[in-house]
Amino acid sequence: MQESDHKFFYLGILAILFLIILGCFAEKTNILDTSLDSHSEIVFVGKLQKLSAEDLERVRKEALKGINLVSAIFSLDKPSKMRIRFVDYGISTYEVGIVVLPIYQIRRNEAAIVHEVTHVLAKHADNRFFSEGLAVYFQQRFGQDKCFPNFGEPLHEHLRYFSKFIMPIDKIAKNNDIFRPQADHETRRIAYVQAGSFIQWLVEMHGEEKLKELHDSIWLDYDRIYGKSLKELGKEWKAFVFKKSSTK
Repeated sequence: MQESDHKFFYLGILAILFLIILGCFAEKTNILDTSLDSHSEIVFVGKLQKLSAEDLERVRKEALKGINLVSAIFSLDKPSKMRIRFVDYGISTYEVGIVVLPIYQIRRNEAAIVHEVTHVLAKHADNRFFSEGLAVYFQQRFGQDKCFPNFGEPLHEHLRYFSKFIMPIDKIAKNNDIFRPQADHETRRIAYVQAGSFIQWLVEMHGEEKLKELHDSIWLDYDRIYGKSLKELGKEWKAFVFKKSSTK
């Protein structure tokens, strides 16, 4: 092999090594950039043909966002799969770990995607006040769609329109039925907003760590974690939310 051939040979080897190193770096960068997508698979079922590719991709991204952010706050294991079923009618809901989304809500950007993902991850169905409060709060904080119960309006502000209909927090927390579809629609909606507003206030006043501690407690031990009863916390929440309207 001549000297010039040796030069080209070594230059070729260096070029290959450079490409390998660059490829490894690019692969590593790609893994970092898509880490939010790498732990959970979103599986669509139902009437997919009625939605555009853009709609499906938006739902997928929104669901992954909810999975990753809610799981991070509560230190939860991310599910390997999450199923989302598309239906023609009804409301956004969840059934045994499956998120159910009406097609018309997706088209209108009114689907409670993060809300229902929160229900699947943070299981507190025995206390609907806390469960719905988390779901409403995280939908407002992380969700893109403007949906029930506050339709994208800030929770505290939205609630001030209904100051005459506000119920004591400790009473709502004992009334699972008020959150069921069979309840009076407006009463139910206000209860949802109250629950979400209360969770938001807990985070604003006491931080996410205490909310996580409350979530992890078996019986939702407000007294131990916050040093006050739910009734006392409810009074403080109400004074905070309605302080502006009370000065008018």
